[in-house]
This record gives sequence, C-alpha cells and structure tokens, in this order.
Amino acid sequence: MISGPLSASLGKLLALESFDVSYNKLNGSLPESLGSLSNLQHFDISENLLSGTISEVHYANLTNLSDLDGPRFPTWIKSQSNFFVMDLSNTGISDSIPNRFWNLSSNFLNMNLSHNQICGEISNTINVTDRPSVYLGSNNLKGPLPRTSSDIRVLDLSNNFLSGDISRLLCRPMGAQNSLTILRLGRNLLSEKIPNCWSHWQSLEMIELIIYPEAYRNGVRKQHFPNLVVLGLRSNKLKSEIPQELCGLTELQILDVADNNLSRTIPSCFNNFKAMATKPQSEQTIFINPFSFAEFLESAFVVTKGREDQYNTILPLLTSLDLSQNNLSGDIPEQLTSLQGLMSLNLSRNHLRGRIPVKIGDMSRIQSLDLSINQLSERIPPSMSRLNFLSHLNVSYNNLTGEIPLGTQLQSIEVSGFIGNPFLCGPSLLKKCGADDKNSTHADNENGGEDDDEEYWFRLGIAMGFGVGFLGVVSPLLFCRFWREAYFWFIQEYLWYNILDCFI
Repeated sequence: MISGPLSASLGKLLALESFDVSYNKLNGSLPESLGSLSNLQHFDISENLLSGTISEVHYANLTNLSDLDGPRFPTWIKSQSNFFVMDLSNTGISDSIPNRFWNLSSNFLNMNLSHNQICGEISNTINVTDRPSVYLGSNNLKGPLPRTSSDIRVLDLSNNFLSGDISRLLCRPMGAQNSLTILRLGRNLLSEKIPNCWSHWQSLEMIELIIYPEAYRNGVRKQHFPNLVVLGLRSNKLKSEIPQELCGLTELQILDVADNNLSRTIPSCFNNFKAMATKPQSEQTIFINPFSFAEFLESAFVVTKGREDQYNTILPLLTSLDLSQNNLSGDIPEQLTSLQGLMSLNLSRNHLRGRIPVKIGDMSRIQSLDLSINQLSERIPPSMSRLNFLSHLNVSYNNLTGEIPLGTQLQSIEVSGFIGNPFLCGPSLLKKCGADDKNSTHADNENGGEDDDEEYWFRLGIAMGFGVGFLGVVSPLLFCRFWREAYFWFIQEYLWYNILDCFI
C-alpha cells in the first residue's frame, strides 16, 4: 500500500496512458503537473486520502481521457465554467447532483451522466441554451420531473425512480417554440394521470415513456408528432384496440407497444409506415434526421431475435414493429407484407389465428420474425423460403401443419423455433413427412405459389369472362346493321308478341 503525497515528477511521464493508484493511503493535493499527461486515457485515484481542489489546470490538456473513476462528483467540476461537452457516464458516481451543477455553463452542447448510481432529486428547473443534450438515464434519481427550458434538444431520464405527475414536464407553457426532439422517461415510477398536452411537442422524433390509458385515449396523432420516428410504449396499462391514429405517423421506424392489454385486430393501415415499407438504396441509407440521431450517440432498447438489445450507432438503420404480449386477435393483415423495409416483426403471445400471410416472402429485409404462442394454422407459406436475411424465426406453439418449406435460412433455424406444432414436419424437426405432406408442399413449390394468388386469378377470370361476353353481344349490334335489325326484329316478332299472348 502506497502512502504519502504524489510527486510532481509524474508530469514527466508524457507517454503514460493509464494511471491507477486507487485503494492506497495517498494524501496531500494532486500535483498540477498531471495536466501535462496528454496521452492519459485511464485515471483512477479513488479510495485515498487526497485533499484540495482539482482545477481546470489539471484537466485542460487531458484530451484523451476516457475513464475517470470516482464515487463522488469530482470537485474540479465547479471550476469548469466554459465546457461544451461533459461525459461522466459509467464512472461509478454515487453522489447526488450538486445544486450549483446546472449553473456551471449555460452554453454546453452535451452532458452525459448516465449509467452511474447518482441519487437524490434533480434540480427544480434545468435552464439551458444552445439546444443541448442531457443524459441522466440509468441512475437512482428520485423525486418529481424537472421543468425544462424550451431550448433543450434531448432529455433522457429513463431507468430511474422518478415519480409524480408527467404534466409537470409536458404541460408547462413554453414562451418559445419547443426544441425537444428526443424524450425518454421509460422505466420510472411516474403516475397514471396525464392530460393531453402533446401539441406542445411537435419537434419530437423519439418518445420512450410511460403513457397510461388516459393519454393513450387522447391519441398520438400526426399533427402532434409530424417527425416521430421512434415510439416506445412497452409495459404500460394500455387497453382497448390499437387506435387508427397511429397509422398517421408515417415516419415511424420503431413502434413498440409490447406487454400491454391491447385487444381486437391489428390495423390493416400499418402499411402507411413508409419508413418500414421502403427498401433503402444501400445499407448506408439513414431515414432518421441525422442532426438528431447521428450528431450524438443515441440508443434504444429493442427486442429482436428473442432478446432485448440496446442499439446505438445503427439505430438510424433499424426498423422494428413489436406488438407482442397483448390480447390481439383475428388474422394477420396481408397488408403487413408490404413493409418490405422492416427488419424485425414480433407478434408473439397474442391470440392471432388463421394462416401466415402467403406473401410473407415479400418482406425481403426481415431478419427477426416471431409469431410464437398464437393460434395460427395451416401450412407455412412456401414464400418464406425467400427470406434470405432471416436469422431468427419462432413459430412455436401454434397449430401449423405440413412440411417446413425448404430453404437455406429455414433449415438453419433452431428446433425450438418450430416446437409446439404437433402436425408440423421436416428436417429441422427430425420428423419425416408423410406422402400427403410432401406432395402438397411440393405442389405448392412447383406451382410457384399459384395457390397463393388463387383469389386474384378467380376474380380476374370472372372479369375477363364478363368482358368477353359483353363485347361479344354489344359489338355486333354497334358495328353491323344487319345484326342490329335482326336482333330488334327477333325481339319484336317473337319475344314481345309471345309475352302479350300470355296475358290476352
């Protein structure tokens, strides 16, 4: 164990990248010569007996510092009056936020204190300018929501223990146009009572919050959120049906309403989500406003491939629709298959019935598809074998029958993705199919999916038959005088007089 003061000669170690003297008995003040260690990346002096104030002199040249570890808010922060970006995330801070903290700099652009153990309450008001981003998510904060100025651009308070009324934040009159584009309040202890104040937040592009039945019935409409691309309402108390107003949010890329009590059918108008329906021209295409999502690192928790993942830099490329763990019933709308840009679809743990849409193969970018624990029946459509990017498929615990379609991706799916379907067979289940299963499935494949379009051809045949019959009768009457005179003579001499004879 080291004791005594730190030597000023440490400042001569210009190539030093990591400095860790934690859990010792060092005392005295920190030498200012440490400010010369411009290559320093890791700095840990926690659990010592050091005293004094750390000023801007110590940190002005530490441009490569990425890991600063300490249990309390560093005292040197109070001397930082002109900072633009402050990132103290994942630094083990377990202190409360000092009252003077929000008055340090009014011109900062990014303040990240997330993923710590910061406790206590947030200041009553966060007054900032220059449209900054404030990240306080994943801490132990409690108390009411703060009031914010209209200039704040990103506010992340998710994964805390905040309580009280959401209207304190949502419904405060703003003197200027609201600049907030990202609001994250999910996973807190906020109350159920909330009025309809969405019209104050027309710049929002991402919402992740607890929103209870009162707010849900007030509607999430296009005129309220014209730029909304992420809507996360997971694990709430939402009831009744999915409102048609959601279909007006045409810019949505991620919609998560999983783990609620939503009932009735899935709206067929979900094909209005043009960001989900559009195939990007290249993998570099970004739908989300780059000034909101690419300027700073944003993230979202999305359940794909059977697990919850946090997406960061690839969030602008992600498209996801999650309606799982509800009470939805009825058929899966065929219109969903027009979402050709969708990457993840989760409809599991509902009461959906009928067959899997026959054109499921049109969803060419789908990577994760979960239809498990429903009441789906009939065969898996042959078109599913065309899903070349599919890496996670779960259709377990339904009433599916017949042979699993042959395809490279489908044959690589784990057995657990098909179990719970007693009449399903195929190599993936190590269960041989009978002659009827094979013949029927092979016939579907050989016909190129003609049965999938049976109704279409039936209607087309009726229309063509009517057209041919109509033209076959009308054309001679229009273009041939002989047939026209013969026709009317026949009507007059035979039909008309015979009908009159029946009544005279």
